[in-house]
Amino acid sequence: MNETPVCAVATPNGHSAIGVIRLTGKGCLDILNQIFVLHNNQQTILSRFHRKAVYGKIMWENEIVDEVIVIPFNSPYSYTGEESAEIHAHGNPVILKKLLFVLYERGIIPARPGEFTRRALLNGKITITESEAIRSIIEARSEREVQKAFVLKNSRFAEEMAAFRTHLIEVTADCVAELDFSDEGIEFTSKQKKISDIQVIVLQLENIINDSKELRLIKEGVDVVIVGPPNAGKSSLLNYLVGMDRAIVSETPGTTRDFIEVEMQINGVLVRFIDTAGLRDTRADNIEVAGMEKSVKKFQEADFAIFMIDSCQIYEPGELHIINDLINNANKPEILFVLNKCDKDNSYWKSITDRKKLEDELSRLDFSNEAIQRILAKDPVYISIKNQIQLPGIMENIKEYISNQISESSGILLGSWQEELLIKISRELHVIIELLNFNEQKEIVVSRLNQVVDYFGELTGEISNEDLLDSIFSRFCIGK
Repeated sequence: MNETPVCAVATPNGHSAIGVIRLTGKGCLDILNQIFVLHNNQQTILSRFHRKAVYGKIMWENEIVDEVIVIPFNSPYSYTGEESAEIHAHGNPVILKKLLFVLYERGIIPARPGEFTRRALLNGKITITESEAIRSIIEARSEREVQKAFVLKNSRFAEEMAAFRTHLIEVTADCVAELDFSDEGIEFTSKQKKISDIQVIVLQLENIINDSKELRLIKEGVDVVIVGPPNAGKSSLLNYLVGMDRAIVSETPGTTRDFIEVEMQINGVLVRFIDTAGLRDTRADNIEVAGMEKSVKKFQEADFAIFMIDSCQIYEPGELHIINDLINNANKPEILFVLNKCDKDNSYWKSITDRKKLEDELSRLDFSNEAIQRILAKDPVYISIKNQIQLPGIMENIKEYISNQISESSGILLGSWQEELLIKISRELHVIIELLNFNEQKEIVVSRLNQVVDYFGELTGEISNEDLLDSIFSRFCIGK
């Protein structure tokens, strides 16, 4: 373990009332003693003030760098388990930069991303599961993601993985013992018992993996894309949904040349609303064509799509074929059919509310049967953005989608590396079951079992894989 003292700014960049610099490592308090004086200019020994705030000044070359509050932590009673300190200074980047310069001059080196949490892990202050949860808590972009990160932090995940590992070690030990008595053909446990024990582990692992995948939208957020022909009211709808004039609204077709994306939270989940360029047959304007290509891509990537038309418009057969092709070639988005301007007297679609009539009209417009079924899978919403008619119905559909997609179970949201390792373990255990079924040589079974035991060790932190740790902590912010 490298105990070289390190430091980093722990607060965001930019001007603020307070800026915090963290230090950790053997000798960091002695170094601070050399540059810190009390407000009355008296020297002090910071280790005497464990976990207490000490007001004073950081001095350099007989000049005050800043008036600060220092909180020292004696080893092992700190976040990292080492002697540590926090310097609470004024949140001016110029001051923080000068404080770092002084610390560097005294031999403290810059911390790498995740350095403090990595040292906490290596010093046994936290588990590798807790370190992943801490990263998730810091990076979470919605209330639900924060909640699920705390579920992971406080879960028994590491203990469960350790129990699986212990059980597999027992299976491996039986196989190794049987190797020693291979000439006598002695079995310490039957083949079926070994297979049954492994299958129980596989089932539980796959349940954990599936629960984590179900919670994907909490981590990644929900993409809601608004598509349709020009002048359907897409930009106006975006402005309504996000509660601000984010998109330019104009009666001129093709005003939106690029997609516009706005983030907000709905029911504690991050939602990205995406307004796209109107889809129509045109080759007159290369910029508009480029915008439509982006619209197609955003539709294909979306979770939920609002297909919006102008209800006063009598579209010609094939006029909306781009949207028909989109729906036919993209399996992912759930679709809500929205008809705007239904308050107007010349609304062609106003009276077409019966499902059979809607199917006939969409069929007239050359939509395929598959596309029609997807468009009408949810009840269409007839609205008027201008007169604020039936608009809440759109948001209710989005909330219902989020509710249906996100499990309310006690499942945990794993980090990507944890999920990948669990999938690798599950696949390997399936192979081992097959090897046992076909009476493969015990040496091969033992070798594969040992590999799985090591994978579990990486999950629990019992085996330190430097490449894995580098991958985990490189994604942390500096100062944590």
